[in-house]
Amino acid sequence: VEYLERALREAGDRHSQQVQALHSKVEQLHSHVSNERTMRDSHHKGVVDTFGKEREARERQHASIEERLTYIETYLGESADRHAQDLQNHQGNIQQRLQALEQKLIDELGDIREHLHGERQLRAQHHDAVADHLESERRARD
Repeated sequence: VEYLERALREAGDRHSQQVQALHSKVEQLHSHVSNERTMRDSHHKGVVDTFGKEREARERQHASIEERLTYIETYLGESADRHAQDLQNHQGNIQQRLQALEQKLIDELGDIREHLHGERQLRAQHHDAVADHLESERRARD
């Protein structure tokens, strides 16, 4: 019984360590997402700064309003397309990582459940054997 209790404790400890490791990985993913957001915001600020400089240059050149609007529309359209594609790629990567982690967690939980089921069966068999032995001892005394 002590062996089984120790084995169950060890299995629980291993499970706890594995869960902690998975939590750590999820935290790393959260950190990565946060870093990506910061980089995106920084890039956006750079785009805004560049846009302002270009507008000043156009005003100094006394370009027509129509030419400036055409340039701005093109610039923003390309930038938005790039941002949308980058964001979509990052979200896809994060989603794939999350799905892989979820699947790994499901698989590991299944393994732990199978192990616990086996331990329960062994404990039940041991309990039955002890009960049979006690019963035979009682009969022998009577």
